[in-house]
Amino acid sequence: GDRSMLNKVKQCWGTLTVKIAVIASVLSIVSLYLPWFTYGGRSQSVMEAIEADPDFFAGAMPILLVAALVTIVLFLTNHPKLSLIGPAVMAFMFMALKVAGDERNLNSGIGTYLYLVVIIVCIVCAFATKKRR
Repeated sequence: GDRSMLNKVKQCWGTLTVKIAVIASVLSIVSLYLPWFTYGGRSQSVMEAIEADPDFFAGAMPILLVAALVTIVLFLTNHPKLSLIGPAVMAFMFMALKVAGDERNLNSGIGTYLYLVVIIVCIVCAFATKKRR
C-alpha cells in the first residue's frame, strides 16, 4: 500500500504545476517571517505580530500552516481541484490580516505581496494541473 502512495507522490511531483504549487505553499510559510506590516520605516512580520499580540492572533498560526500543508498534500496526492481549499483558506486569512493591518493604519510589506502571489499561483496551478488517471 505505502509503495503505491509514494509512487503517486513521485508521479505528481514530476508535474511542473505541482512543483510550483508546492514551492509556493512553502513560500506562504516563509512570507510569515517577512515584513507584512510597515509603518514609518518600521516593519513587522506576521510572526512578530502574533508574538506581540497572541490573543488577537489566536489560532492564526495553525490555520496559516494547515492551509499550506493541505495544499501541498492534495497536490502531491493527485487532487489538484480539491487543493483549492488551501488557497481559499489562505485568501480568507490574507483578508483578515489585511483588515487588521488597515485598521491600525499599517501599510503592506513584502510578505503581504508574496502571500498574495502564492494564493494566485496555487489557484492557477490547481486549474492547470490535470488529475492523473
